Amino acid sequence: IAERSGRSFPVELPDLPADPSQTLPKTAVVLIQGVSVCFLLFILWAAFASSIVVCHLFVSIADDTIYYWTFGTLIAALPTFILSFSLMVVVAKWLVIGQYKEKMIQVYSTAYIRWWFIDRLVHLWEQWVGALI
Repeated sequence: IAERSGRSFPVELPDLPADPSQTLPKTAVVLIQGVSVCFLLFILWAAFASSIVVCHLFVSIADDTIYYWTFGTLIAALPTFILSFSLMVVVAKWLVIGQYKEKMIQVYSTAYIRWWFIDRLVHLWEQWVGALI
């Protein structure tokens, strides 16, 4: 590194195939992203709902003490939320994108929207589940 001081490193990037997806108008992309944000929140809500259902089932079979109600539901809810949200992210990735392939995609194309949706979903996962792990 000291020998190359002041000079740029040689960079040889491979030529990537272009993605043949359709380019959309910017307004359409903004509208699709707005609807996608609502769908992302729905997926997050579904993960919360699954943990609430498990907690309700746990409380119904547990003793009626406040100790079991408070700590037992927390012990049941957290792993259920982590597992359900993680599975939803994995399933959504395979349904929306499939297997990642090296290619160039244009911004405001359908391939970009699919990538953006999964990127935002993974970001939600990192904020809600990754912080707990």
